[in-house]
Amino acid sequence: MLHFSEEVTIKEMAAVNIYQISEIKLLWMEFDPKGQGYINYKDFSRFFKKSALTLGVSHVDFLMPSNRSNFLKMLDLPLYINKNDKVLCYRFHDVLLTLAQLSVFLNYGYIK
Repeated sequence: MLHFSEEVTIKEMAAVNIYQISEIKLLWMEFDPKGQGYINYKDFSRFFKKSALTLGVSHVDFLMPSNRSNFLKMLDLPLYINKNDKVLCYRFHDVLLTLAQLSVFLNYGYIK
């Protein structure tokens, strides 16, 4: 019998398939062409909209600014200062894990 955390981990891994991860990585590269692992916070909203659509979020959900804002709040991602550009940004690793959790929520109704 699986423990709850093991069950969530298995579902989280299954919730994002290889195709979706590849799409998210390609999309990330559009916003991080130097491969630094960070996206400027100003560009993140556009990145998130495109990546969320890849994970199955309805386009209609992004039409209202309040919905976009609520999605970003739900992600609760840490902000970093890019040492090269001196701007606030999000880190790829954090974003990928959070998108996987979002996918679990969309598919199964809970986030660990």
